[in-house]
Amino acid sequence: MKKYQMYLIMVVNALLRRKLRMFIALLAVAVGATIISGMVTVYREVPAQMGREFRAYGANLLLLPADGKGTVSEDRLPEVYKSLEGYEVIGHVPFLYERMKINEQPVLTGGTNFEELQKVSPYWQVTGDFPSPESKDILLGSEVAEHLSVKPGQTVFLNTGDSPQDMPFTVSGIVRTGGREEQFAYMNLG
Repeated sequence: MKKYQMYLIMVVNALLRRKLRMFIALLAVAVGATIISGMVTVYREVPAQMGREFRAYGANLLLLPADGKGTVSEDRLPEVYKSLEGYEVIGHVPFLYERMKINEQPVLTGGTNFEELQKVSPYWQVTGDFPSPESKDILLGSEVAEHLSVKPGQTVFLNTGDSPQDMPFTVSGIVRTGGREEQFAYMNLG
């Protein structure tokens, strides 16, 4: 009989005679493997999940003009992107705010790009639809819509103050965010 055969017989006899010890040893190995598997899963998934959750809260970088007035030129975006190398940039959404009158009521109105906005702010809950590009549609914050007593599909009249004539816009949707966005009206920038 060779050494390895004798060793194998001794191990098998020991396992058969000491069943409780064998069960405890196998249980310890199973618990250890489960703990290691759980730790690896947590190590890999937590950063990805945190990234998704933070992204759901919206913008975490706002660019404003140094003097607080006017606008930031899109020509400066390459410079901004260069300074953000190494960070995950989902996109950028321009906003241009103006005070206007909707149905003779003063409302702060923001012009924006809705396609980019949906990527950057997926948490916006819209009853109805986002305005389509190049449309004469308007998206109202829930507080504005309630104040004006309008619903999606209805027409509102917007006056910029530059023209004596009101311009008709169709309300495409009502937005709820739980934040200040509900106090504004939004339309296509362009």
